[in-house]
Amino acid sequence: MSEYLNRMNHAAQPAGASPLEGLLGGLMGGNHGVGGLGSLVERLRGAGLNDEVESWVGTGENRPVDPNRLEQAIGSDQVQQFSMSHGIPKTTLLGILAMLLPRLIDRMTPGGHVPSRDADVPGGGLGGVLGSILGGGLGGLLGGGAAGAGAGPMGGSQPTGADPMPSSGGGLGGLLGGLLGGSAGGASGGQAANEHDISNAWRNLTGGR
Repeated sequence: MSEYLNRMNHAAQPAGASPLEGLLGGLMGGNHGVGGLGSLVERLRGAGLNDEVESWVGTGENRPVDPNRLEQAIGSDQVQQFSMSHGIPKTTLLGILAMLLPRLIDRMTPGGHVPSRDADVPGGGLGGVLGSILGGGLGGLLGGGAAGAGAGPMGGSQPTGADPMPSSGGGLGGLLGGLLGGSAGGASGGQAANEHDISNAWRNLTGGR
């Protein structure tokens, strides 16, 4: 199983792509356009996330997703393999995916439905949409709340019209801890350590962005 997942992830990741794009490409079956998007949407719906996915595809507010349910939908083996191969704690990886996937699917379905042509997806597919989301760094993904006053820890600010991200106290640890039900927060020293883990995980996932 591990060897299969390694091959799948390698095949799904284009030359020069970040590990994060490779993971998302794997979830989309190696198709970075509307075909892969449709497969991912149906996969998540079939795993019991229909209400969440409908809100991401639709034009209203994006509903949050429980990272544990997201792990079940993706598959524990795939999550664990990626976590181990890139040295990223599984809870941190799931937290980042739970913040990213709603925005990614939302941006790839601008008309409130899964497009029928790649030309109807902003940027032409996964790479273009992901690049626009990650342009603000980790702070942009977190909605700019990670460092207060609308600025993220890596210089990003919340894009106009972006959905609000969950918050549970200051800093990255508090934000991710709120999403994970408090498991990433804790005492101030533990939160600082988690912020360090999250920042390191982000660099590993995005190739230093």
